[in-house]
Amino acid sequence: MIGKLLFEVNKIEWGEVCIGKDYENIVRVYNPTHKDISMKIFTCLPELRVVKFGSDSLNCASKEVVLSALACDTLRFTFMPRDTSLIGDYSKGIFLEIDGEVYMKPIEMRAEVLENFDSLTSKELLSVPTIDVEKDTFSFGTITVKVTIPVKITNKGKRNLIIRKVESDCTCTAAIIGNRIVGINDSVILKIVFRPMGRYGRQYKTIKLYCNDPHLPVIKLIIHGDVTVN
Repeated sequence: MIGKLLFEVNKIEWGEVCIGKDYENIVRVYNPTHKDISMKIFTCLPELRVVKFGSDSLNCASKEVVLSALACDTLRFTFMPRDTSLIGDYSKGIFLEIDGEVYMKPIEMRAEVLENFDSLTSKELLSVPTIDVEKDTFSFGTITVKVTIPVKITNKGKRNLIIRKVESDCTCTAAIIGNRIVGINDSVILKIVFRPMGRYGRQYKTIKLYCNDPHLPVIKLIIHGDVTVN
C-alpha cells in the first residue's frame, strides 16, 4: 500500500536487459476507497515511460490521473535503456503523489543492464575482444587491516577491450583500474581494496566487471577471508 492505493507489487524486477531494447512490465493498482483518488508519477528518467491504459503517457509527473472509487487500473512501465552509462546494476525509485501528498516509499526498479551485441555478424564475432582474468576467486586469508588484491586482466582478442564498468556489492570493497581500454595482447591490473571497517569474522564480497566482450560481457570476481580483532 502506498497512501490509500494498493499496488500489485512494490518492486519491478527486469532481470538481465540489453542496451537498445524495450522491456515492459504491467502493474495493477486498486483504489479500495469510496471516492476517486488522483495520482502523479514522479520520474525524470529518460529510459522510463509509464502509461495508464486508456490514458496518455505520464512523463516526469506532467500528467495527473484519477483512479475511480473501488476500481482497479493498470499501469504499463516501459524500460528503454539506450545509454551505455546505464550498463551494470540498475536501481531506481519511482515516487508517487497521491491526492496531493508525496510519499517517500517508492516503487523500486531493478535490472542488470548489458551491452547489446545482436547486430554483430558471424564474421565480426571472429574479431572481437576477449577478456581473460587470471582467476575469479581470491582469498585474502586472515587480516586485521585493509588489504589490496591485484587482479591481472588480459585482452586475448582481436580488438580493444573496453571495461565499461566495475561494481562492488559493498562500500567496504573498492575496485580501482588504471586503464579501461586494453589493447590487443595487453594487460591491465585491477586493484581490489578491502577495508574491514568494523567488520569481523568471515567475509565474502563480490566485484562485477562489465566489458565489450560479446562472449563474456560480465565477469564476477569473489574475494573472501577472515577479519580478526587487532
